Amino acid sequence: MIKKIGILLLVLVIGFFIYSAVIFTGMDEKIDAIKISNIDLTGIEDGLYNGKAEAGLITVEVEVEVRDNKINDIKLIKHDNWRGGPAESILSNVIEKQSLEVDTISNATASSKVILKAIENSLVN
Repeated sequence: MIKKIGILLLVLVIGFFIYSAVIFTGMDEKIDAIKISNIDLTGIEDGLYNGKAEAGLITVEVEVEVRDNKINDIKLIKHDNWRGGPAESILSNVIEKQSLEVDTISNATASSKVILKAIENSLVN
């Protein structure tokens, strides 16, 4: 019985490492490939705009409210992240600067970039 439990635990550990290797392979390249373009808000009509972006384990959905050619509010609908919770504070920076050209959040660069890309996607699609 103990031998069966030991084998099961070994299989689970090996499975976890294989899963992690598959998930994390290429994650840095996916994040590095994300390019953020600033948006000209003068051409965007008032309204609510939804956008999504993902890279590896990070998935983001946002709702951006534009009023009088300004970003009035950004709601984070979904943010699946590994350790990137602090990146959510980037929303207020975008609203304050009215630009996607803001600094990423330290120790949450990947999530910051995916959030910015989701905002961009909402306003260009």
